[in-house]
Amino acid sequence: MTGKPVVAGTDGSEESLLAVEWAGREAALHHLPLLGVSALAPLPGLTGGAPRARRRAARRGSEAHAPCPG
Repeated sequence: MTGKPVVAGTDGSEESLLAVEWAGREAALHHLPLLGVSALAPLPGLTGGAPRARRRAARRGSEAHAPCPG
């Protein structure tokens, strides 16, 4: 198999599982690899770094939009 993979994500819902099935058929039809991605809700107690990560992302975003000197 060569080429970029067909990517399909699932959150466990019926609709997303149908999308993964469709993506699998498309990948086979075009002789491409299939890359499956699953999304999970955060577990209680494992989100301690999230506020810090959001602050860091916000800071980097404001730095990216800062006016250039000169």
